[in-house]
Amino acid sequence: MSTLLPATPHLNWTQVNTHGWAQSSTVEATDDFAQQMSQMQDKVKAALKHAADEMAQYYDCWRSPAPAYEVGAKVWLNMQNYMTTPSHQEVGS
Repeated sequence: MSTLLPATPHLNWTQVNTHGWAQSSTVEATDDFAQQMSQMQDKVKAALKHAADEMAQYYDCWRSPAPAYEVGAKVWLNMQNYMTTPSHQEVGS
């Protein structure tokens, strides 16, 4: 059994068998296959980037810019889900 591993990027493929020795391939079909795989990988990367850009554009169109706060500015806080421990215990319970 053998597997194909890239020997040097975009140049040639090296066939490595289970015995551990490698043999460079000079078969034109392997070079063509490697080139086709590289082209397909470039197309997939471009498609993923395009999809990510479209998702970012859709997400960003509903976003508003964050307000600019200054040190010492007074703001309202929503304490609905803010958990604290009581600072004192009730007397007479």
